[in-house]
Amino acid sequence: ALLEFNRLIFQRADQGRIVEDDVLDNELFRIRINQCAATFLTSLDMYQEYLSPNKATPPFSISADKFRDDRFGVCKAVRNYIQHVSTVGINISWGGSVCACGEKICSFSVSADAEEMKKNKDKLRESTWKSLSKYIDGKSEINLFEIFNGVVDVLFAIQKEVRASTEYAVEYQNHAQFLSKRKSIRYSKRQHR
Repeated sequence: ALLEFNRLIFQRADQGRIVEDDVLDNELFRIRINQCAATFLTSLDMYQEYLSPNKATPPFSISADKFRDDRFGVCKAVRNYIQHVSTVGINISWGGSVCACGEKICSFSVSADAEEMKKNKDKLRESTWKSLSKYIDGKSEINLFEIFNGVVDVLFAIQKEVRASTEYAVEYQNHAQFLSKRKSIRYSKRQHR
């Protein structure tokens, strides 16, 4: 989901070198980028719930502190906004100059419009708004590209701990044995034909 989100941003920046977008193109981009953001954020939330660091007996022996990182907090807040209110307004920042061949050199970023989010405060539960406002107070926008790609750094560290856990080793062995048995059953059925 994050690869698709990033791909859309790079594709849009590449197109911006040679083509000027109109209002319809911008709105379609907003819809597509929100779809990718929602998919990524929901997957992230599901992964966190799967590891269940707040439950009495989590499936893996990892520290719950890892999920207290603000990068998870802002992702959860943005996800709740998209789920309960609306798509996030996208601010597209362009910067560039025209080359001799008519193409542009451009920088491109995608940020959620914090001002628009603030206008929808009454559509969120108080706890959800409190969480979101912590990340958007005093800001006109929040850079989604930086946030999403930043939280992946934390995910990699968590997944490294998961794979190093004894629970993972047991699960890996169980799955490997299961797959091995399935393969041998299939192989023996082919021989009988």
